[in-house]
Amino acid sequence: MDTTLCGLSAFQFHRIPPVVRACIDGELDLTTHRGRYLLGRQDRFLGYLTLPLTLLVQDQLQRHSADSVVFKYWEGDLPFGAKMDVESGFCVTDPLFTLAILARDLNDYELMMAMYELCGRFSCIDVTGEHLERAEELRNASGLTDDSGWSVVRDVRTGKATGLWMRDPLIDIDDLKLYGKKNLSGHHGSKKFARCANRILGILDSPLEVRAVMALGLPRVLGGEGYRLKLNKEITFTGRAQRLAKTASAKPDIVIEGFEGAPRLIIECQGRSVHGERGINESDSQRINALKMMDCNVLTLTHDQLATQQGYEAFMELVGKVVGRARRPKSDGMLQAEKELRKAILADWSSLGIKSCV
Repeated sequence: MDTTLCGLSAFQFHRIPPVVRACIDGELDLTTHRGRYLLGRQDRFLGYLTLPLTLLVQDQLQRHSADSVVFKYWEGDLPFGAKMDVESGFCVTDPLFTLAILARDLNDYELMMAMYELCGRFSCIDVTGEHLERAEELRNASGLTDDSGWSVVRDVRTGKATGLWMRDPLIDIDDLKLYGKKNLSGHHGSKKFARCANRILGILDSPLEVRAVMALGLPRVLGGEGYRLKLNKEITFTGRAQRLAKTASAKPDIVIEGFEGAPRLIIECQGRSVHGERGINESDSQRINALKMMDCNVLTLTHDQLATQQGYEAFMELVGKVVGRARRPKSDGMLQAEKELRKAILADWSSLGIKSCV
């Protein structure tokens, strides 16, 4: 029997940059009492996977009692490519099947957040300073190049590494939407998986963008504002706007078309670590001014604006005013859904799923 990480453990594994994985080594021996004992004494497996680990089994008899592991049973054959071999001697479920197992434990909001991360161009993980140094040493000593597209985001003020990494998407959104129909029918969590997959609107670059898109784009009955969003829609600059921006086009984070003749609204998500203490750097400012010259209204959104109820309400009221449709009052049910949505999207992103999966 091979040992296969799935669910939350696999999700956390897929967050680890490949160059960091090359620096860490951890044997996973659950066949002996000593192996299970040593695992239980660890704070985190491989330094980043919280305990208990989530393991996949296809035979009920493979389960055993251990505080350091929980088991997820899958009946029948696994979807093609559902397991990936890892050099450390264990397996891990691929990103799509990882989400399928997570669908059993996460609520809809959390599952959408996990889907956005794996379908997006970012990963949230606080890599230790030791591992960052060892990864750099490994690159220099062996000529190892990280050709997977991963790069750490550094704070523009301090130059220090943040807990945000940029990389290529791990899942194609079209594949995500088809996966439930092709592989999960009749399995626990399949309906939730399909429901959430159909609400994924596009490829995003940060947790802040996901928070904004879910708050603005989810239906009002689910706590959102119900706007039809266009993500990373290319806008071609003309004449003076192009000269001001010093580029031919821009792909704003979020676009909302105006109602009843109102100009379109562009919302730019401004993370401090990327954009600096003041939120907007010179190139941002030039691009925003160029967009305004293209008859677009532009609003910037920060985490702080979403974090407080007062700031959240003020921003949503402003959005309604700018697009030409005043924000309508919400029913008690909608307000409760909004409360639950905000609780989910404003939680510590790096800890996504931990409470729900324990």
